[in-house]
Amino acid sequence: MQEYNRELEKGDRKLGKGEIESIIICKKRKYFFASADDRAIIYAQKKKVEVITLRAIFQTAIALKIPESKEVRKIIEEIEKTNNRDLSTLAIEIKER
Repeated sequence: MQEYNRELEKGDRKLGKGEIESIIICKKRKYFFASADDRAIIYAQKKKVEVITLRAIFQTAIALKIPESKEVRKIIEEIEKTNNRDLSTLAIEIKER
């Protein structure tokens, strides 16, 4: 718990508390950290946490045709709405089938 609190106090001030918490949890549990935020990805890498970008996740899902491309579009739109974030920079080509 002390390590957790220290990390929250000294972490990158431009990252949200939730992002830092997620990175700490991923490190402790040896999970991958997934994000579209370059700053969060760099911070996680500095903390020796394995990372995967949302772009890679979505591209893989589309390539494997799971879920349907229109579902991927809905997921992206929901993330944008919930997080007040523009994910158009992911440059994912979604082809309707």
